[in-house]
This record gives sequence, structure tokens and C-alpha cells, in this order.
Amino acid sequence: MPPEDSDKSRSVRGSMPGAEIHVLAKTMFRDFMNAGYQARDVITFATELLDLVIASLRQTKSDTAAGIRKSRPPPGEEGK
Repeated sequence: MPPEDSDKSRSVRGSMPGAEIHVLAKTMFRDFMNAGYQARDVITFATELLDLVIASLRQTKSDTAAGIRKSRPPPGEEGK
């Protein structure tokens, strides 16, 4: 059985421990700065990333709602 923190178990869980997220963010920030980007560029990147996450969450919510609607009979036809 794989250890709890393996890449496979993490992908199933869908989350990273806070310490890993902190290290990843710090590393990315340092890499941006070392590559010559400025703070406003990092903010623009972060904003775009958040926009993508929000769009993905909205799509997932929409897909879930559509699945629920398809599995329910139309109003008035529940007992037919």
C-alpha cells in the first residue's frame, strides 16, 4: 500500500498540506523575481490563476447541477 503522502494518494485527495503549498508559492515567487519579473507581474499571474480556478469551479458546479436535473423526473411527472 502506498504511503499516505504519495503523489497518487494526493491526487485522489485533491489537496496539498499547507507547508507544501507555502514552499511551492515561495519557490514560484523567487523564480519569478530571479527571472526579472516584477511584483505587478506576479499579481497579474496570480489573478489569472484565480480566474481559471473560479471558472473551473463554476463549470464543475454547473456540470453537477445538470447531472442532478437529468436524474430527476420533470416536475409533475414524479409519480408517473
